[in-house]
Amino acid sequence: MVPGHPALALDAASAQPDGVDRVLLAVDWSGHAEEAVRVTADLAAGLGAEVRVMHVLEAPLTASVYSREDLERRHLESAEAASELVERTVARLRERGVGASGCVLSGNGTTASQILAEAREAEADLLVIGALGASRWRELLVGGVAHAVVQLAPCPVLVVPGRAARGDLRRMVVGVDGSAGAARAVELAAELAGRLCAQVMVVHASDGSLAEHEPDAVAAAAAAVVGRERVAAVRVRAAGDSGVADALRSEAVEFAAGMLVVGRRGRSPLQRVLLGGVSERLLHISPCPLLVVPPDARG
Repeated sequence: MVPGHPALALDAASAQPDGVDRVLLAVDWSGHAEEAVRVTADLAAGLGAEVRVMHVLEAPLTASVYSREDLERRHLESAEAASELVERTVARLRERGVGASGCVLSGNGTTASQILAEAREAEADLLVIGALGASRWRELLVGGVAHAVVQLAPCPVLVVPGRAARGDLRRMVVGVDGSAGAARAVELAAELAGRLCAQVMVVHASDGSLAEHEPDAVAAAAAAVVGRERVAAVRVRAAGDSGVADALRSEAVEFAAGMLVVGRRGRSPLQRVLLGGVSERLLHISPCPLLVVPPDARG
C-alpha cells in the first residue's frame, strides 16, 4: 500500500456502499431537465429504486394576484403549472414501472439551497439534475444551480447534459487519482456496475508526472474494487496540455460511455472558486451524464 492514497486502501471486501435506493430528481422547464427525466427512468428501472420528483416554484409573491394566463404572458410560473410539471414527470416514471412521488417547493432561499435541503430531508442516495440549469439571476452569476448543488450536496449528484449522446448506462468510465473522493467514486461505480450488469473503464489521467503518485497501483486498486468481471479496460495516461477533464472526456467518448463517474475533492468554497477542478470543468464538457461523488459520501 502507498501511504496517503485512500484508493489503495480499498479492496473488494471494504467496498460496501449502502446502495442507491432513493433517488431525488430535480426538474424545471429546461431541455436539460427533460433529458434528466429520461436518464432517471432508465437508471431507476435498472436499480429498482424509488424516485421523488421535486420542483422549486420561482414565481414572485405578487404572482398570487394574477391569473394563470397573465403569468404565462409575462413568462412567469404559476403554482398550477408547477404542479402539472411534477405530476407529468411522476406519470412518466410510473409508466416505466418506477415507483415515484412528487412535490413542489416554494419556500425561502435559492433554488440550489432548497434542492440541497430536500436531498437531506429525503435522505436521498442520489440526486439527479439537469446540467447547468439556469435559475434566478444571482445564481446565474455564480455558475448556475447545478454547479452549486454539485459542490455542496451531501450525496452523489448525477448531472445530465441536455444534449448528451444517448449512451448505454451499462458502459461507465470512472476517473481515479488516489483522492478520497475518487475512492468513494470507485465504490459507487462498483455497486452500480454490479446492479446494472455494466462494464467499467478505469482511467487515471495525470496532469503531472505519471510516476509521481504511482498511477499504476492506484488504477489497479480501483479495478480490484470494481471486480475483474466488470472491468472492461484500465487506462493510465498523461492528461496533456488540455488537462485531466478533457482527457476523461476523450476516454468517455472513445468508450461510448453512458456515464462518467468522478470524485469531488473536499475543498473550501474559496479554494473551489480560485482553483476550479476536474468535476467543475466536466460540468461544461462531459459528453454523457456525469456522476460526481463527494469524499464523505456514505459507503
